[in-house]
Amino acid sequence: MTTLPGSRDDDHKRRIIPTPRHERFGKGSFRFDADTRLCVQTEAFREVVIPVVELFKRATGFALPVVVDNPVESNSIRLLEDTGLSGPSGYRLRITGKEILIRAFDCAGALHAMQSLRQLLPAEIEAPEQIEDVDWTAPEVEIDDAPAFAYRGMHLDVSRHFFSVDFVKRYLDWMAKYKLNVFHWHLTDDQGWRIEIAGYPRLTSVAASRPTTVCGHTLDRDAALDDRAHGGYYSQDEVREIVEYASARCITIVPEIDLPGHCSALLAAYPQFGCHEGPFKVETHFGVFRDILNPSDETLEMAKVVLAEVAALFPGPYLHIGGDEVDTSQWEASDECLHIARERGFDSTKALYRDFIARLRRIVKELGKEPVGWDDILDCGSDGPATVAVWRGDEKLVSAIRDGHNVILAPAAFYFDFYQSESFDEPLAVHGLTTLRDMYEYRLIPEELDAREHGQILGGQGLLWTEYVASEEHAEYMLMPRLCALADRLWCPPAQLTWNVFAARLRHHFERFDIMGINASTSVYNVTARTTIGPDGLSVTLDTAGEHHVVRYTLDGSAAHATSPLYEGPLAINTRTTLRAVAIDPENGRSYGDLRLELSPNEALDCKVTLNTPAETGWGGRPERRLVDGVLRREGFFLHHQWTGFDGVPLDAVLDLGQDRQISRVRVGFAAKRHRSLYAPSGMRIDVSEDASDWRQVAVVEAAGIEPKARCIDVEFEAVQTRHVRVRCENAVRAYSHETKREQPVTMYVDQIEIF
Repeated sequence: MTTLPGSRDDDHKRRIIPTPRHERFGKGSFRFDADTRLCVQTEAFREVVIPVVELFKRATGFALPVVVDNPVESNSIRLLEDTGLSGPSGYRLRITGKEILIRAFDCAGALHAMQSLRQLLPAEIEAPEQIEDVDWTAPEVEIDDAPAFAYRGMHLDVSRHFFSVDFVKRYLDWMAKYKLNVFHWHLTDDQGWRIEIAGYPRLTSVAASRPTTVCGHTLDRDAALDDRAHGGYYSQDEVREIVEYASARCITIVPEIDLPGHCSALLAAYPQFGCHEGPFKVETHFGVFRDILNPSDETLEMAKVVLAEVAALFPGPYLHIGGDEVDTSQWEASDECLHIARERGFDSTKALYRDFIARLRRIVKELGKEPVGWDDILDCGSDGPATVAVWRGDEKLVSAIRDGHNVILAPAAFYFDFYQSESFDEPLAVHGLTTLRDMYEYRLIPEELDAREHGQILGGQGLLWTEYVASEEHAEYMLMPRLCALADRLWCPPAQLTWNVFAARLRHHFERFDIMGINASTSVYNVTARTTIGPDGLSVTLDTAGEHHVVRYTLDGSAAHATSPLYEGPLAINTRTTLRAVAIDPENGRSYGDLRLELSPNEALDCKVTLNTPAETGWGGRPERRLVDGVLRREGFFLHHQWTGFDGVPLDAVLDLGQDRQISRVRVGFAAKRHRSLYAPSGMRIDVSEDASDWRQVAVVEAAGIEPKARCIDVEFEAVQTRHVRVRCENAVRAYSHETKREQPVTMYVDQIEIF
């Protein structure tokens, strides 16, 4: 198993997340009692430490009075201002048996120091009520700490699914605990408008609710609706309440009003701002929709009113205008929009988009804010230096920086709506897979950027999109412990980042999650599998990140448990096998995950594959190799990077078996067992050839003979001797797209071609 450093004797020591820059522990400890007091140098410091003090009072029952400018040098916490420290948000924390001394650069540094002290106390400090018989001690230590990035953010999408004021406050509490300081609040999108605007009341009376929501994944075959109304919005008073709550925790809120795309909800309320007569609706499905705002002066005046009300509510320096995923084809099809373009001297809708974004940016700047947009706003050029959240990869990041823009890192590795493991018990997610370790070890800054260019990187943020996150419990599961990893990545200098060190610290936080009632994911401890192909078939290596955890497995498809065989080394698989595995903590018997692998060594395993039709390439790797890797993904849930997609085209693959082999059966998998309902091929044909030139048909399956629930086409034929096999799966299905509002070809996915 992966070994994590540290012993259980060190539990009271190295547990602070994010990892401090410097920490040196002593042998003693400071003991809190009913007479301990907190002495702060300034009134501002008193205000900022109150949230942590209240938590301390609740759990310990001690009064912990806070006094200003009245230092006591024993049995006290002294909190002093020191602008000679390493920079904003920095602090020094010294704990001895006599006192706790904190020096903070500013209010944020004071709060961060108190959060570090909180994490050094017993886990019961997180309890919602007083806990008896706890030794309230903190270990002797000297900590010198400051963040690597000034902008350390977390995003929450409340449009796709609405979350209560209380939940947003808890979200801010978790951010503050782990020293994140920017809350990106995604308030508007196609599925709902979530902020009260006095000048446009229909944005809440109409645009804030939808009558139903798609069940399962929006791209599923025959996707159904749940027939339950969903809605909600934040009144301006509630927004002010949340802003004040965030400010008390040194968190700046960046509100996002997404324009001119992702505006279906807005257009449902005010169709006059659209590019056609409608009808428009608050979307009940998810995706990228073609309806966008028209670029008229009237639309910009509406945007000015909306943005002015938003700017007045949020005291922070930033206002996010979105600008992403804008399909300007509606402008190209609109005589009115083309007329506007000509009036403004433009010969393309790209220029019109650039102008629209420039006008939005000017509005925001006139309101005294710095406009932020997704990196899409640079695609058609820019009217000057901008601040952009880069989400589309290193190429966009490098380009933005070298064009003079400031950037906020928002890579796919920091998307919290992706799956966290391949365990069968993972809840529905959008599509991708990012394990906690993958997220932690992702290289944030491309190597081609020099030190001077690093200065244009303000920081980074995690993103929790909520298309498939409908409850607070699910949101917590997707958030924790990813939030901890994010905090460590954005606080610590890159040279200090070490997965094993972080993972050793993290294990102490799961008890705290439990005490706080957070439905945290334990996927980090789930079994991972690495499959390789050798001359004798498949070899599977299993692992878990849990220190002292063991892996138990079965090879007959039955559930693995504490008495199943102990994994001791790579498993050789040379026949069809259903492997199941769990990680088990021998101290308490708790098991983690449910890894299921359906493995199928067959004649096509690792053979040469030539695709005569194009496959999707956006998910990395070689798509043709996924067709013959021996792992039947259809027995699990759908992950894009494990399947080979054919968008509106058939599968036409030629397999070279390397030598003549006798074959009599071909299987092609096309549907996942869990979470997704994929489209089946509309027919299949098998041909064989000795020279890959002269082909002979040996089997054909018509559409009527394909059962979607079977998840694969399994065809047998009279045995033949051949070296080359051509597999063609038709893809003639067309389905209605809620994004384009018309019927169009579908993407057919294939997980494996097996030959016997």
